[in-house]
Amino acid sequence: MNSKTHQSRDQIDWFRYWKDPLKTASPLIIKKVFKEKNLDQKNWKIHLSTDDVWKEKEFFSRISKGVGGLSEDKDSIRERVLKMRSGLSLSDQVKKSHGIYLNFISLDQFKISHRIGLYSPVRGEVKTDSIFFEALELGKEVYFPKVTGSSLSFHRVFDLEELSAGKFGVPEPDLGAPSVEPRELDLLVLPGVAFDHAGSRLGYGKGFYDRFAQVIHLGKRVGISYKFQLQKSIPTKSHDMNVGTLVHEQGIVFCGSKLGGD
Repeated sequence: MNSKTHQSRDQIDWFRYWKDPLKTASPLIIKKVFKEKNLDQKNWKIHLSTDDVWKEKEFFSRISKGVGGLSEDKDSIRERVLKMRSGLSLSDQVKKSHGIYLNFISLDQFKISHRIGLYSPVRGEVKTDSIFFEALELGKEVYFPKVTGSSLSFHRVFDLEELSAGKFGVPEPDLGAPSVEPRELDLLVLPGVAFDHAGSRLGYGKGFYDRFAQVIHLGKRVGISYKFQLQKSIPTKSHDMNVGTLVHEQGIVFCGSKLGGD
């Protein structure tokens, strides 16, 4: 190893005991050999063996990018965050949603908007009724999404009682209600399973919002979520739709986009 390269003890131990699993040509075999490194800390190491040849330089290059250069995949993030969200009590949802509402209505995007695309919360998502009532009181038009086939259309709603369970059990407006084209919205409020500081958004995997919102200017796309849904990084592809702003109960994130936007 290059003498100018310095690895921490944790990195050295990682390489020694937990060889990078991605290039495994044969299954890892856990040997029944355990060594107690420190009796006080009880730091146990499990030795793994494999037939592969491991290159130390390459390994440390990858680990310097973050846990061996490995990133959590979308399904893992989705499962983990949804589990956390489902654990929120109703009172926690209401309290956090109120904080999000207060931060949201402070946005310039909200103040100057006339037509707003909102959503109906399900499965513990951030509640949007306060945003809806605030928008109506200020004379704004509010539109909610309806799923038709593989597409979303947004229809104007004057009263939340107009919404009824649609596809996936999400409250939706009537298909005959006045609709709006994506580009006609001044602001689109997006739910999501998770977001990151770059504005990447992780949904449920169906791609409805990805398809609908691509033509909407990045500055008009605002995500709302609980703070714990904000992740360090979310893997993305070119067709994934991101947000320009993210609002949570503790503040507002003006995102630095990884993919750019219109």
